[in-house]
This record gives sequence, C-alpha cells and structure tokens, in this order.
Amino acid sequence: ISVFSIETWAAILRRSSLQEDHLLEAVQQPDEVTFKLLAATCEETELSLEDALEAFGRHLVTFTMQSGYAGLLKSLGPTFPVFLTNVNYLHNHLERQHPHALFPYIETNYEHGQDSLEMHYLSTRPRLKQLLVGIVVEVGLQLFGLDVSMTEQSSPRYSQRNIAGSERAASWEISWRPTSQKCATPRPTTPKASFPDIHAAMVDFGKLLSSFDVLSTFACCVAEDDHEFTPLDCSTQPAELTEAERKFEAVQAVRGADGAATSRLEEVLLRATPAHLLAAGWTDDSMKSCINFWSSSVGTALNYAMSQDADAVDIFV
Repeated sequence: ISVFSIETWAAILRRSSLQEDHLLEAVQQPDEVTFKLLAATCEETELSLEDALEAFGRHLVTFTMQSGYAGLLKSLGPTFPVFLTNVNYLHNHLERQHPHALFPYIETNYEHGQDSLEMHYLSTRPRLKQLLVGIVVEVGLQLFGLDVSMTEQSSPRYSQRNIAGSERAASWEISWRPTSQKCATPRPTTPKASFPDIHAAMVDFGKLLSSFDVLSTFACCVAEDDHEFTPLDCSTQPAELTEAERKFEAVQAVRGADGAATSRLEEVLLRATPAHLLAAGWTDDSMKSCINFWSSSVGTALNYAMSQDADAVDIFV
C-alpha cells in the first residue's frame, strides 16, 4: 500500500481470491498462499517475481524498523558482516515460538577488515532467494549506511542437484561501501533495547514492549564487589534503590509523553553485561559463576545488577 496504493492492494486481493482478514492473521501462512499472493501482485503491478520478492524484502526491513524493532535488529551485530553472521541466531530463537516455521540457513565467509564476503543460502522452500537479496541490501543501507552489491555465483555451495530447478540454494559475493545517496536513510545510532525486551522480541515479534516492566522483579538491593554480587538488606541500604527509582521515573515519563515512546524506552532501558561475567573457558575459575547465571531462564534482581547502562551492545546471546 505504501509503495502503490490501497486500490492496487484491493485489486491484488481480487486477483488472488484471498481474504484480507485471513492474510493479516499473525499465523504462518502456507507457501501456496504466499505464491498465490505473489502471482497476483506481479500481474497487477507488472513486476517480475524476482523484482517483487526483492521489493518485498526491502519493504520488510523498513516496516520492521518503523515498527520499533531497530534495537532488536541492531543487536545482531555492530557491523554489517557480523550482522549477517548472526542471522541464524535470530532464526533459532524465533523457531522456539514458531516450531513450524521454515527458516533458511545462512553461512558467511568473511576476513576481518575486508569490505566483501561470501554468503551461502540454503532453504527447504523454493524460489525465495531474491527475498534475501532485498533484505540484505536494505539492512546495509538502513542499519549501517552502506551501498551493498550482491553478485550471484553460478555454482551455489549447497546446490541440490537432485532437485532440479528448485532454487533452494544460492551463493553471492557481497561487497559494500559507504552510501553516496544523499536521500538515503541516515544510519541510526546503535538502537537500544533492554535485555527483557530483546528476548521477548526474539521469541515473538508481536510482544515487544507490550507488557514491559523490568523493575517489577526488584525485591531487594544488590552490591558489587569484584563482580561478586551479594544480596543486601534493603531496610538498611535505602540508597541502593536510587537507580531503580530513577529508572522507574524515566519509564513513567516516557509512557506519559506523546510521540515515539518505543524509541525513548529503548534509550532509557538499554543495559549490557560484560561478556566475561557470562562466558568462560572450561578451566577458568569464573566458570562456576557463569554456570549459575545460565542455570535458569528466569531473570532476577541479581542478574539485573550484573548489567549497567549502555549506549550500545555488541551482540545479543
């Protein structure tokens, strides 16, 4: 609708004999429905299937950004090649909530410091590779301010010779450079989202910030001493609640203000935890504390105390 018009969308629905209410349900649609809608779109707009898929991929990135998920996307990596390398992690998290979804497998070969890489794609679903092209190009532009060029290789790394014409595998040589487009969407500062929000979004995009209340778990204060965190008696340490109270007031102020509350909440609530507190080598003395952290998926006040306010995060785990 944003690219063409509401009238074009209505014409596409008529051509496809599909009902809008059914298409907009937050459920996984069968591929038959997807390709039926794509065929009608191509007929109505006179776009080829490849052009339509690429356009949809680019639109998907824009829509996701405008819907408040910039922080989630940016958490996949601080640079373009790191982002592409970590896409499978996002898919793995989404599969937990959507077990019937069929996400592709993405593999990258990148040498640090270069402005190019190889990307290999393998999917159980046919004829969707051009969708990935649109997504990759738009991610480069909107998240990292890059002009991205993708050259498809004649022999995919994971070609499936026993499925002729399936187009389920592809390989590209990808290069990039700072964008020269004056009207291009400027690269945002590292989008910010709190750990609970990013986790919720990984599980189900529809739940982002819908019921956010990170401070509700604060039942006591904590103190830091050489990265060892010990519960304290709040009745004797009232000053320790200052940070929680400040955060709560900031959240309330954002929620009560008009405008883009989602982006402001991201700015207020983003926190990060140093990697050495969460990961260790098998023989490191700090392994025990790391094991304690990962022993439960339920966040606590002690976990929160391990984090600190941050302007940016390197990666979501």
